Amino acid sequence: MRKPDFLIIGAQKAGTTTLHDWLITQSQLSLPNIKETHFFSKENRFEKGYNWYIKQFDMTSDKKIIGEVDPDYIFMPGVIEKIRQYIKKTKFIIILRSPIERAYSHYKMSCYRGYEKLSFLEALKAENNRLKSNDYHSVAHFSYLSRSFYAPQIIKFKKAFPDSAFYFSNFDDLFSKDHKEKEFTSICEFIGFTPDTSIIDFDLSSNVASTPRSTVLHNLIYNKNSPIKKIVRPFARLLFSEDQRLKVAQQGEKFNRAKKKLNPQRLKFKPSQELREQTIKDLDKLQTITGLDVSYWHREEYLL
Repeated sequence: MRKPDFLIIGAQKAGTTTLHDWLITQSQLSLPNIKETHFFSKENRFEKGYNWYIKQFDMTSDKKIIGEVDPDYIFMPGVIEKIRQYIKKTKFIIILRSPIERAYSHYKMSCYRGYEKLSFLEALKAENNRLKSNDYHSVAHFSYLSRSFYAPQIIKFKKAFPDSAFYFSNFDDLFSKDHKEKEFTSICEFIGFTPDTSIIDFDLSSNVASTPRSTVLHNLIYNKNSPIKKIVRPFARLLFSEDQRLKVAQQGEKFNRAKKKLNPQRLKFKPSQELREQTIKDLDKLQTITGLDVSYWHREEYLL
């Protein structure tokens, strides 16, 4: 049975959507028809079986390499065990972003989706209690700091897949004006092919902070208590399969992002000494594990 040749497993809010959109331009690659299938991270998807998962890929003869981009995989509970049921060896790619910046970007996404009502500082203080419930929604949307401590997550994967190859990419290199094409090429060569970079718009930035074009459409996608959603849902379930509904929701969310992006605003808050020490300790481990030079993430501007 065909196995993925590579998995880009994270980190969330570290440019994986943009990387996905660059990769789909390459004719020899096959990525799933459903972006981020969550097959290994959501129980109801995993229950569909591996045949369902592999059918998400275009298997025509010119697609020499198959793989998936899903940043939930590095963090969500139970993923490693599920992957190991079917895949013992593959190539893992992990993009890493400065921890507090990643956490804040995650927080802004949860706010955009209507899930987060607390201030960033309040959300950080509430995180441990929120995650105690271990329900999928809380773990997915409120794990701001937990996802940003990378070393323990990577150690688990490397231990579980000792025969697999790992590529670690620095977000700052992947999206630097002077380095992005070279870094993207390095990722592709690690996967196993030489990319055609002439057809890629490297100025493309996907899934960045923006305002929705339509509040109605936004609530229809994200607000489970939306009156319109309650009316539409029964008809949607009758007319479309779950896979079709998911693809429509993904396309709707992409369309609903306004062309005008929000002006980036740096967060101004002073992290506690404990958080600062935790972050630096994790970064020191991360540098040893990955070989990436992230020592500059110790600087004040990266710790906000």
